[in-house]
Amino acid sequence: MISTLILICVCLQPTFSQSNQIELLDIKTDQIIYTVSSSSPIQSLVKNYVTGIDGIVKDFNPIPEEGMMVKVPLEPPVHVENEWINEIVTEVILIRPIDGAPSILIFNDENTPYFFTFSGELNTLFELIDFP
Repeated sequence: MISTLILICVCLQPTFSQSNQIELLDIKTDQIIYTVSSSSPIQSLVKNYVTGIDGIVKDFNPIPEEGMMVKVPLEPPVHVENEWINEIVTEVILIRPIDGAPSILIFNDENTPYFFTFSGELNTLFELIDFP
């Protein structure tokens, strides 16, 4: 489990660029397939996802073999304090598997990944970013 999480940290960080753009990554191909600038409605929605964290992902491998990951920089950063995490979050990666519920990946200051469940769905986000 620990080695899997370390591999995720090492593999995910370079995959996404360091811009303030929202980026969609196809998990199966490991390619960024869409980028778009953020907006106030997108920021608001994603902050609701972050504040709506309601549990931790308990899967052995929290990243599915197929689906999408959406990196969203948060401007301004959001302070998240709940029973699982107490961090200032500057960006999140939303995970949308082909089957199953979406989840949120947050890295702390030491680059430790945390996978959470949240109340909400990602269809609204995909509409706001105008994903084809």
